Amino acid sequence: MTSSVSSVETVLALNAAEDRLQAVLGSAGEIFSSCEVRAPSRGITVLPRAVQQCLKEAGMQAADLDGLACVRGPGAFTGLRIAISYVLGLSRSTGVPTCGLDYLPLVAEFPAQTVPGELWVMIRARINTVYLQGFFFHPEHGLRAVSQPGAFFLDQARQVLEGRPCSLYLAGSGLRQNWEYLSWCLSRARFLDRIWDKPSADTLLSAASRGDYSFEPLEPSYMRPSDAEADLSRIAARRGVNPDKWRNRGGG
Repeated sequence: MTSSVSSVETVLALNAAEDRLQAVLGSAGEIFSSCEVRAPSRGITVLPRAVQQCLKEAGMQAADLDGLACVRGPGAFTGLRIAISYVLGLSRSTGVPTCGLDYLPLVAEFPAQTVPGELWVMIRARINTVYLQGFFFHPEHGLRAVSQPGAFFLDQARQVLEGRPCSLYLAGSGLRQNWEYLSWCLSRARFLDRIWDKPSADTLLSAASRGDYSFEPLEPSYMRPSDAEADLSRIAARRGVNPDKWRNRGGG
């Protein structure tokens, strides 16, 4: 087995970065089948059924695929772990190579083509925290990032956006979660409709068709500590464990 693959044709693309799980099967420019389900906290049961449905509708088996693409983040930790683990297992059992997709450019891909300025994608991370990245669509060169992606507290995100010199357009679930605050402090920004908060099936398939495939395990893009890490002391105390004492004893 080689470590990389030069080209793929028929691919299955999965997105479990947020509450709506997406599965799209097809080749460049043609969707064979797709499935989208709102499945908060149910990805582990919904994802396999969604994949089976797509394969059945296309009259295919998983081993018939040329590639498996999966959104690697940022997004909900549980959804990302479930999808990446599922893709790894499916790849190992079928010999189909995999490709990781970055979520923020996927959300920006189509709406950035429709606005006369910068489009900033803001995805919810947790309370008062968002994932943020800015983009600009160039007629000849396509989507271009104008910033690095990252996790920001709301005040930090506001400062980043206030410092931009041009017209601003915002999209993403982080906008919905913090609408009242953002609409008050970013009066010159335009907020896009929630229909642009997630990538379309066509966008997901197109990105998967252009991806770089290999047999290396996908690396998730978390960009921040998990809630469990941030709240370790409280979780440990609830279970009668003193984490400081455990560390002092050399526990891992």
